[in-house]
Amino acid sequence: TSRRFRIDRARGWVAMAGVEEPQQPEGTKAAEVDAPGAQESEKQKADPGGGQIVQRRQSPWLSTPMFLAYLCYVQSACFANLLLMPLGFAATHGRVAQHVLSVVRTRFTTSRKSRPVLDDTKQPVIFLCNHRSWGDFIIDAALFFGASFIARRAVIAAVPISAFWGWLRGWLWLFDRRVKHAEGATKWMTSFIESSHKHFPNKGVVLYPEGTRSNLPNGLPPRPGGVAAAY
Repeated sequence: TSRRFRIDRARGWVAMAGVEEPQQPEGTKAAEVDAPGAQESEKQKADPGGGQIVQRRQSPWLSTPMFLAYLCYVQSACFANLLLMPLGFAATHGRVAQHVLSVVRTRFTTSRKSRPVLDDTKQPVIFLCNHRSWGDFIIDAALFFGASFIARRAVIAAVPISAFWGWLRGWLWLFDRRVKHAEGATKWMTSFIESSHKHFPNKGVVLYPEGTRSNLPNGLPPRPGGVAAAY
């Protein structure tokens, strides 16, 4: 929960990275997530994009309990929307994401040369994002105001209520990475995106082409199936 994110919004791309990266691309938007109980340090790291990234220290005795408490809160917010769905009062997952980020005092800043992403309510858009942390889903849902997500089925074990809510509403597209497809990964992924989009047609979709999370400074090379399917 103390992780920082850098979000590159140039040309419709969103690149997320931790504060350990020495450089930030031009035209970026920085998101800062404050963990509950975190303490201010004396050092601040200047952000080349125009903002500042604050380094904080957090007690290991607080990090795990606070993380679990926050995760339970996220699940409870999703569960509340599940209960409200039959009544027609449920919020969008973009709105829920903005709310749970406000709980941990997330702040976004935009550099002067950044450009907005494509409007996915006017045309189909696939957002290609780096996968840096478990928090990517929440931050990207808030930034894109409730886009769809492609995720492997393993996320059900981590966030079962959120996963069930997303699958039920049609904005979480789950697949099994272990299954091999005779027609090839690219052809299958293209068909999977086209068929899944019919269940949530009014928004774009977030795709993590690296295929898995990585904390490496430069990320991981993209898997060919997702990127080829996007084009």
